[in-house]
Amino acid sequence: MEQIRNNLGQIIEEIMGDRNQTDFGKVVGATQSQISKYIKGSEFPSLSILMRIAREGKMSAEELWERATGEIFEGDLPMMDINPVVTDVDEDNLKITAYEVAGAGPEREEAGYEPVGSIIIPKKLYKPNLIVFKVDGDSMEKWIMDKTYVLVDPTPQNKLCDKGIYCFKIPYSGYIIRLVHTEPDALFLEPVNKQYRTRKIAWGAFNPDWVLGRVVGNLINTYV
Repeated sequence: MEQIRNNLGQIIEEIMGDRNQTDFGKVVGATQSQISKYIKGSEFPSLSILMRIAREGKMSAEELWERATGEIFEGDLPMMDINPVVTDVDEDNLKITAYEVAGAGPEREEAGYEPVGSIIIPKKLYKPNLIVFKVDGDSMEKWIMDKTYVLVDPTPQNKLCDKGIYCFKIPYSGYIIRLVHTEPDALFLEPVNKQYRTRKIAWGAFNPDWVLGRVVGNLINTYV
């Protein structure tokens, strides 16, 4: 375990780069003292902080763990339980709660399912059960831009549609939006921005519960 902590400390220093420990800690939700302990190997970060550190290094927590240990990380993320509030604004528009759980950049942890506010959208774009996610990241640009909103249909998918765009909750990693490519032996989760990696998942290892829903719309100009 000591060697693992030392390896992780070196990786954290690489990710931190020119930033000081205080500034880096603010980004990942840790104190300067904690960052110092992580780097020295005297303390191990929590799952949530580990995921934020990984995100800063443009990798998943799984990749970070594999680099430090050579082993697959065993952990899990909380299941989604979101019931957005929908209210009428006028005869053409409605207000709906938006959540920032869909990372369109590096795979990431969602912390607490806290709403980021409400947006106003045309009623013609909405149907019951749709969830609005605020995009955080640039892995799907130029198709889905950072800080825009996506409409996700959480209806269970019996079969993923090839070349469809979906929001996933990947165990040990986080929430992502990806283009789906299916082949007989595996599922490929592809970013549009090629600085991020394509994830290959064998069908035997795939769990349909990882699918949060299909992206059915992208909202750029909204009234928050």
